[in-house]
Amino acid sequence: MRALVLLAAVSLAMTACVKPGGGGSAGGRYVDPYTCEVRNPRPNDQPYDADCIKAAQRVAEAAAKAAAKTKK
Repeated sequence: MRALVLLAAVSLAMTACVKPGGGGSAGGRYVDPYTCEVRNPRPNDQPYDADCIKAAQRVAEAAAKAAAKTKK
């Protein structure tokens, strides 16, 4: 059960981190789901995606809560 909750949380975070392209390169802009680094950034983009980082933090919190519940 715990693994299923963790898997669902991770897949949700991965989905939140992926953004469609729109940059000027052939590959388009996207966010690396493992590092939250913006690839092929637009001129004014930050090097890391804030939404991706927040989603990863929420997943870590949910995983910690799920792990704490299974220990009880």
